[in-house]
Order: sequence, then structure tokens, then C-alpha cells
Amino acid sequence: MVFDKRRHLFYPDGSEQVFNGITFTPGQTMVQVSTAADIKKGSWIMDGTIQTATPFIRHANFYRVVSATENTAGTYDVELHQPIRRVDTGTAASAARLW
Repeated sequence: MVFDKRRHLFYPDGSEQVFNGITFTPGQTMVQVSTAADIKKGSWIMDGTIQTATPFIRHANFYRVVSATENTAGTYDVELHQPIRRVDTGTAASAARLW
């Protein structure tokens, strides 16, 4: 992955976070993440799922955050700008990276 105008191997503290166990369901525009996240409108989430069964597939789908609402379950409901797309059509929990 390459970022325009960013120094090599540089990222400010707190600018990126990795979350495991997030379910990206194809066709949906909502995911849930822990309240440890600093998610706000305009930030980005990447579906970084790595499918370990044959065929091996690595996802790198980016979604812009439309809104993030804290709910009573201690998580955030994060609305994405477009429906989730998956090459493998799976719904297994996966890793996400927040920008």
C-alpha cells in the first residue's frame, strides 16, 4: 500500500489501528467495532481479510465512514459509504485497519 506524500514508514501515533474479529457481510453498509476505536465521519476502514483456505485470497477493500454511533452494547455501529464487497462472498470475522 502506498500513501501519496507520506514519508516512508511514517505514521503519527494513533493514526492507524487494527481490529480483529470484525464481520464484513457482503451487501451490508454497516459493521460493528469496539469502543476502543477513534472512528469518526470521513475516516477510512479497510477490510483486510486473509482467506486461508484454497484459493488463498487477501482482501484490501477500503470504505469511507459515513457515521459512527456508539450503542449500549459497548461497540460502535459504523455506516460505510458503499455496500461491502467480498471476492470470496464469505462472512467470517476478519481484521480491519482504521485510518
